[in-house]
Amino acid sequence: MTMNKKDILIAVLVAVAVALSAVLLLKWIPHREAVTQEYLEQQTDALTHDIACIEKFRNPYMGNASNTTQIFGWLPLCDVPKSFELDSDARIVFVKMKQSVQEIGEEKVRRDVVYDAIAAMASIDNLEGVTFVFPDETYAFTRSQMEEKLGEPLVDLLQKDVWKNQVQAKLLDSEFIQGFYEF
Repeated sequence: MTMNKKDILIAVLVAVAVALSAVLLLKWIPHREAVTQEYLEQQTDALTHDIACIEKFRNPYMGNASNTTQIFGWLPLCDVPKSFELDSDARIVFVKMKQSVQEIGEEKVRRDVVYDAIAAMASIDNLEGVTFVFPDETYAFTRSQMEEKLGEPLVDLLQKDVWKNQVQAKLLDSEFIQGFYEF
């Protein structure tokens, strides 16, 4: 049996396809999954969170309950089970956490709830407050408190570089965080 040029070309193309498939399956897909996993882990910490991921939830009103609650699924503490109660008259979201502060870690919780409250109020224009209710603690924040502490309207912070400098970088300072609990 003799092979003609067409048969050789097909054999070469099949070999190349098999080699590319092997590279794809053994190298590229695992690398991509590792990068995705690393990104998702970064989203659970206020110090490494990417604020751009909540841009799709920007809204002038908290009346869109699905949008308002979904934003917390993309902020730090997103991995903690929770439920929500919205007070549309007072324009406050109550985030009812299912784990205690002690289980999660007090330092992380105190930093992350400040971050989450700032991000939620910056993203939802008429949201006036966020209250985090844990089984063992409650933390309440208002827009006026946040703006007073940060020195500017929250919506002005949502640009990536501004957010990193005015919010995330300051979260490393324990006195900065403590200032939100002294009102």
